[in-house]
Amino acid sequence: MKKQKKKLNEKMVLNTQIINIPLGPSIGQCCGGYAQVEITKHANGFESLINEKFLNFKLDNLFIFGAGHIGQELSSRSTDLDFNVHLIDSRNDYLKMQ
Repeated sequence: MKKQKKKLNEKMVLNTQIINIPLGPSIGQCCGGYAQVEITKHANGFESLINEKFLNFKLDNLFIFGAGHIGQELSSRSTDLDFNVHLIDSRNDYLKMQ
């Protein structure tokens, strides 16, 4: 994901990247299959976050939709990527402070 963030920050022509991640022993998974992650850089939305006191406005925002096991893993692994991480889910019991 660090490589994808760098590409998006270099003002690529395409602002959307899709990453296919095989789920297997190489990443500590046993279920097999794969996950497809779409990363999209949006230029707008800053105004909607202006009242959030916990944000570091020097960082980009990362919105992860879905707080299931994949969303939780993406959220926890994104902490060293210099993003404000937002985990979004309608199921409050899936959301936790990190």
